Amino acid sequence: ITSERSAPFHGAALKASAGLAEHLDIMIAQNATTVADQLIKAGYQLYVTALGGESLPTISFSKTLCVVIGSEGLGVSPQLLSKGTAIMIPQSEPTISYNASVAAGIVLYTAGIQTGALSGK
Repeated sequence: ITSERSAPFHGAALKASAGLAEHLDIMIAQNATTVADQLIKAGYQLYVTALGGESLPTISFSKTLCVVIGSEGLGVSPQLLSKGTAIMIPQSEPTISYNASVAAGIVLYTAGIQTGALSGK
């Protein structure tokens, strides 16, 4: 979560996560580009949602990954996009796009199944 251009992380956000936030490593940093550099240095592979990216079903996700979801209007900055693998969720209508939370759910579920993080155990 960035301190610039992000919704604040507080009790209401934790409650809305239905307890799942307690199972995540959450970092607050000044901006997304700085975080991306730190994650890459720590060995993470970044997957950035963007129009024109590689089709989600063709992606081979790394087990050490970070998914970047852009804003619903502007997407991600070119600087941030250049730091990872651009991925796109296939759609039947190119003029329709998923909202950020739906896109995040689709990508994270796909990555979780593929990497074995969602084994059901």
